[in-house]
Amino acid sequence: MVLNRACSNFSLRDKPSLIFGGKMINEVYNRHVLIKPLEEKEEVEIKQSLIALPDDYKKPESPYAVARVLDFADDCKCRLSIGTDVILERRMMIEVEVKGQKNYLVLENYIYGSIADEIN
Repeated sequence: MVLNRACSNFSLRDKPSLIFGGKMINEVYNRHVLIKPLEEKEEVEIKQSLIALPDDYKKPESPYAVARVLDFADDCKCRLSIGTDVILERRMMIEVEVKGQKNYLVLENYIYGSIADEIN
């Protein structure tokens, strides 16, 4: 689902027929925020490493993640709007899988702030 800033007053609870992840989401409760994690751009390494690494080596993940706000509970105190990109603590992101569909939630306490759109 792609939303822009023109739709910032839009909420999934205003349109109960919208579906996220294949399942109907009516409301989010208890200061939780429904998010969509954004993919991190992988850095392309130009030079080959002088150190031999195992084939299954993965670069350590940042403790922070970027996500897009899809909906939030009525009792959230943060000034959030739908479609805003936020930075949050990665380990506090909750993955809820229902009938094979993944949804992601985070408690508003673990959202550090919003990220402005990049201007090229």
